[in-house]
Amino acid sequence: SFSRIILCILFTLSDSVYITVPLHLKSIVDLLLVLFIISQKKKERI
Repeated sequence: SFSRIILCILFTLSDSVYITVPLHLKSIVDLLLVLFIISQKKKERI
């Protein structure tokens, strides 16, 4: 997949900054998605 290609490039660069930043961004996006899903479920209950 596309994200796997990016990860391979990042690991070949093997610089900690290039590896940790995308991971942090992904975790933030995941967190936002979870919050969004929770808010949608709360709306459905009401």
